[in-house]
This record gives sequence, structure tokens and C-alpha cells, in this order.
Amino acid sequence: MDTRLYPYIREPLEDFTLRSHACLIPHLKMPAYARSSNNEKLFTRPLGVNEKYIHIVSKLTPSPERRGWYINSFATLKPRGTLTCSSLPAILRKAWCHLRYQQPSIAAYLTADEQNLAYDVPDAKDREEWLSQSFIVDRESENARAVIRSPRIPLYWTCTFVEKSQEVLCYTAHWRSDGIGALQLLDSLFALVANAGLQDPEELPWGEEVGRLALNIEDIAEVPVDANAEHTQFAKKCLETFALTEGAVGIPYLDAEMPGGTQLARTTFSEETTKKVIAKCKEKGFSVTSAVNASVAATNWSFAAADRKNQHYTSTARFSFKPYIPSPYNGPAYASALLTTGWMISVSPDQSWEDHARYYHTIYKAGLSRKFIDSYRVYAGAICDAVAQAPKVVSAAAEVDISSLGIVEKYLERDYGSGDWGLEILDVGEGVETLGRSSGLFVWTFGDRLVFSLAFNERFHEMEQMEAFVKAVEENLVRELLID
Repeated sequence: MDTRLYPYIREPLEDFTLRSHACLIPHLKMPAYARSSNNEKLFTRPLGVNEKYIHIVSKLTPSPERRGWYINSFATLKPRGTLTCSSLPAILRKAWCHLRYQQPSIAAYLTADEQNLAYDVPDAKDREEWLSQSFIVDRESENARAVIRSPRIPLYWTCTFVEKSQEVLCYTAHWRSDGIGALQLLDSLFALVANAGLQDPEELPWGEEVGRLALNIEDIAEVPVDANAEHTQFAKKCLETFALTEGAVGIPYLDAEMPGGTQLARTTFSEETTKKVIAKCKEKGFSVTSAVNASVAATNWSFAAADRKNQHYTSTARFSFKPYIPSPYNGPAYASALLTTGWMISVSPDQSWEDHARYYHTIYKAGLSRKFIDSYRVYAGAICDAVAQAPKVVSAAAEVDISSLGIVEKYLERDYGSGDWGLEILDVGEGVETLGRSSGLFVWTFGDRLVFSLAFNERFHEMEQMEAFVKAVEENLVRELLID
């Protein structure tokens, strides 16, 4: 990789990544939540530094009724057999209670000092109270998108069944989970719904679930507690990549001081075009995500104001820790855990679309190095220190970033149960609460169709602009890949 082509890259790529995923961490017994000395039903653990970072960022908004980066994941359901539309809300509620037993971290919450996570082993009354706060049947909203626009700061994960559109919307703070985890949680929920013989939650051995509470990534990955000089220096280099956001291209935005609701602009490719995109990318030797990243960069420049078209484009190189950690933490049993990371990368408008696609592919293919993992406490801690000083104002950044979920069917089935009692998943969607001028294009395939979904804030961008943006990304991708 000739980094001279990319003058905004401050360090060689190999310093941040490793071309092999051979640094899988050995499975060791991890420390559990600690039981309170004053309350035998209360268990707590400190927030990890990665969780702290995301939590601090979520509060960097002037809005008192919204939090940034909270995750919305939703799916459209079609019940089958004796599982009917009318019975679905009650079955979902029962399954949601079961899911708490399977994955108790959905009911973990921040303590008052916001330094610890807490979990209460519930009795019957506690479970009903939790269900009243976390499971909602919405009979008024037209669809999940309408719910997403509304202000919410829930204490726990929430599950909303939107009756008119037959959609299930799960919502949580990003410090509790990530994009892949949110899909895996939906998968677990739908598997429970599709179990016609699901027992009464009251019969479950409550208390045993404490052993399944999710730990922080630093403990799971055995990141050294005491950093050495090499870790500190490497973490500094990672942190310095955030300087690449300064002076980046961005797109025009509306002036506003207070954010409104998050909206989604979306385009879906045909199956035929999706097949052609995949084939062309394979032929050229780079991934679909890398190609889309190059097209997002190109569209940022296309939409930029005339005096900014020569600025560099910065995006986030996002990675999951899942390939590098042991079972069961790398699987769906720990869907409610924050297992994602990243750093900033940048490209110049002077290079070609294909140069950009190959550059992104090199980064995504390389993955995470053991050095990065070993330095992670220092790196995430340094980010915490930096963002803790930031004012609660709308960020000046206005770029469109990218986040790829890959093939959704790796995490979420398209069909559950049997012909007599089952579910078909007609559609899925995901995004994050977006409270600034910047926005994020989420990319995935589902049902053999490529989907772009752009999460943006309605106070800073109009739907017309953002629908045009996602369409322009689609057109750029098809054009650059020479697809008829």
C-alpha cells in the first residue's frame, strides 16, 4: 500500500492493523458482577472505558430529551398459522420477558453516579414493573420511523410493537450494544416468539441469569490494566487520527441550535443489480463495503459547497471485536454488549474512485492487531478524556459517514417457527440517533438486496436533500462499477 497516495494518513496502515486474524484471545474465566453488601438482589460492575466513551458522547447534545448514538433496530413481521396479528403483542411481551432471562443485560441500568452498571434480580412485581417500562404496544404511530423521530431516554432496552405496520422496534443506548448485537437480539426475540410452547416466565429460575450479564470488552479481551510505554505511544497515534475530522469536506446543512428527531432516507437495490454489484466487486478484488465507502466519499464531494470540494473526506474505520474474543462472548448470547471500535481514516479528492475503494478494502480486510487490542484501555481512556471536555453544543462537522452491517442473514433469520406457528421477516432496518449536522449511511443486504439507509437529523437536513444523497451514492456505485 503506497500511503503517499493518501497525504492525510499520518501513519502507515500496518501500525494500526494486522492482515491475519490469528490473534484470537484464549478463553479464560471472566470476573462476574459483584453482589451488593446491602442488597442481595443487586449486582454491579464499573463501566468499561469503551462504554464510558460512548456514554459521554451520547450526552454531547444541547437537547435535554434526546441522547446521541442510541440504536434503533427494527423489523417488519408477518405471523403465520395460529400465531396471528391479534395475538402477536401478548406473545411478544412474553418473549421479551424470556429474553431478559436469556440476556439480562437488556435490563441493566446506569447507577446515579453514571460510573457503574447495575442489575436487580426481579421478583414477580419487579418483572411487571420492568415490562411496563420496557415493552410498549404503539397503536397510534404509522410505522417505526415515526417512533424513531420521537424523544426518548429509556432506562433499559425497550421493545416497541407498532401495530399499524406490524413492526418491532428495539431501542437502546449504544454503550449497551452495537449494530451487529442489535440484530442478534432481534433474532433471539423472534426465535422465542416462534416457540409455540414457550413456558410462563414465572417458572424460570430467576437469579441464575446474573451469570450471563455482559462484561466490558476490556475484561473480555484481557486488555492489560497497566499500560506500558509502547501501549501509551500507540494509543496516542490512534487518538491523533481524530484530527482528520478537522477541515473535512462535509455537505451543506440548515442553521439550527437544537436538534430535532432522527429521520431515515433509504434506497433499496433490485436483486439483479445487487448481484451485479457483488460480482463486479469480486472481479475487481475489493469488498462491497469498500466500494460503497468510495461512493459515499465521492458523493460528499459532489454535494459539498463550491469552496469545500477540494477538502479531504474523513470517515470511521469500524471493526467488531467479535472475531478476536472467545466463545460465548463472540456469539449471539452476548448481543447486549458493546463490542465495536474504530479510528478515523481519510482520503483525498485527487485520487480515483478505484484507488479509494482499494484503500478502504486494505483497511477493512486487515482488521485489528494484538497491539491495538492491548493498547485499548489507554486509547479509549484518552478518547474519554478528550470528549469529556467538549461543550454540549451541536458539532460543526457535517460529513456523511458510513457503517456496514454486511449480510443481515448472518445475524437474523428471514423465517422462524413452523407452518402452524411462525414468523416471516419481511424487512429490517437499523440506524442511530443522529443529533448533529453529520449523518451516517448504514449499508447492508437482506433478502439478496443491497440497502442504503441514511440516518440524519431533521433540523439540519431536509428529507429531499438526503434522499437525493442516497440516490447519488447508488448512481455513483453503479457507474463506477460499469454496471448497465
